[in-house]
Amino acid sequence: MSNFVPQVIQTEIEKHDQIEIPIEHFFSDGVYARHMTVQEDGIVVGKVHKHNHLAILLEGTVRVSSKYGTALYSAPYVINVNKGDKRAFYAVTKVKYITVHATEETDLDKLEQELVE
Repeated sequence: MSNFVPQVIQTEIEKHDQIEIPIEHFFSDGVYARHMTVQEDGIVVGKVHKHNHLAILLEGTVRVSSKYGTALYSAPYVINVNKGDKRAFYAVTKVKYITVHATEETDLDKLEQELVE
């Protein structure tokens, strides 16, 4: 948990059913991208990333909270995510979202170790 998600909110989130969001993985020369679709009213609490990367909102509207505050984004939109950042987002509408990372790694377990804390 990060300091931008107060304990009372974290406790409330944990009371609700947790679902697995299917992730599609894509690889190209030195690039890894993952795509997810989050249904309306879905909440996603991300992990702390070890490297700068891009997040691309392809479809929908999302409210993003981080240590910088809260912002509302509507597609199409590109977010520069800084290393050390942790974000939570609320899908105001159905959202399609891609993150893009610079890496040569293609093993998903190793990617998790490389990219997030």
